[in-house]
Amino acid sequence: MATYDVKNTGIQLLNSTELGKLFDELTPAIQSQIVKKGLRDSGNIILQQVKANFQSRYNLKDNHLLKCFVNQAMQTKVGQKIGVKGGEKGYDGYIIRFLEYGTNDRTQKKSKRFTGKLKAGHFFSDAVDSTKDQAVAGVQDAIVASFEKTVAKYANKK
Repeated sequence: MATYDVKNTGIQLLNSTELGKLFDELTPAIQSQIVKKGLRDSGNIILQQVKANFQSRYNLKDNHLLKCFVNQAMQTKVGQKIGVKGGEKGYDGYIIRFLEYGTNDRTQKKSKRFTGKLKAGHFFSDAVDSTKDQAVAGVQDAIVASFEKTVAKYANKK
């Protein structure tokens, strides 16, 4: 299987020597856009499974918590971060972490009254485990699709 190392990205394209050479000819800004779009599309596979798991395990009437799940580009590295942001009310992301990991038995300090325990839902970790291989395998396809779309866009401008 022939591979092509794309300059300055650490990405290897399998069986795509011509595509790799074309990619190298683009400006770094356009290369970055193509890679980010491909990674975002691949990360959406995991994000969709996270939302599906959350809905199936917590049948809530108001699913405003689904808006807390995000697929963002990493700031310091090339990659995607799929996780939780603050949400509409500011503390929704904080609550989702308790639903994922659960809590120990809780009691009030003064009255020693038992206030409950949250069972761990593991909706997020289960989604990552079940779709990680599919997302990793789809990264190259997503980058190639993004590249082809960009080439078509610039070909129409000329």
